[in-house]
Amino acid sequence: MAIGNGSKVMPLTFVATAFLDGTPWLAQPSHVGVCSDAAGGTTADVLWDTGESIQDQPVATLLELANPDASTISTYSGRVVRRTGSQSAEYVGTPVLLAKGVFSGGSADFAIIKSAGPGVFFWASLVADLEVVQGR
Repeated sequence: MAIGNGSKVMPLTFVATAFLDGTPWLAQPSHVGVCSDAAGGTTADVLWDTGESIQDQPVATLLELANPDASTISTYSGRVVRRTGSQSAEYVGTPVLLAKGVFSGGSADFAIIKSAGPGVFFWASLVADLEVVQGR
C-alpha cells in the first residue's frame, strides 16, 4: 500500500518499528489524520484529529494505517492488557487505538495503550506482544 488520497495516517516517530516495545512513554496518544492531495507525490496534505490541517507534510514522516485483523479487535477491544513477560504495573492498561501499521517491511497490528499504572502516559506495542489480563 502507498499513502494516497483518503489514507489514514499517524506520525511515524511515535510508532516506528523501534518504538513498538512500550517505549517511549508519552503524555498523550499520537494524533491520527486523513490525507488529501497525495496522488503519488512525496508530500500530502493532512487533516489531523485536532482539526489542524498541514499542507505538504512529507510522506516519509507518516505511517499509513489500515484496519486491524478482526481477531485483534475482538481480543483486545475494551480489555485490560499487559506486555507479555512484563511485571511492571506501568505496562498494564487499556487500548485506545488498535490499527494495522503499514511498515516498509510489511504490516503488523499494533495498539496504543493508556497505562493504568501510577504514571499517566501512553505507550505502543505490537499486539503479538500483548496479553489480556484475566479478571480485570
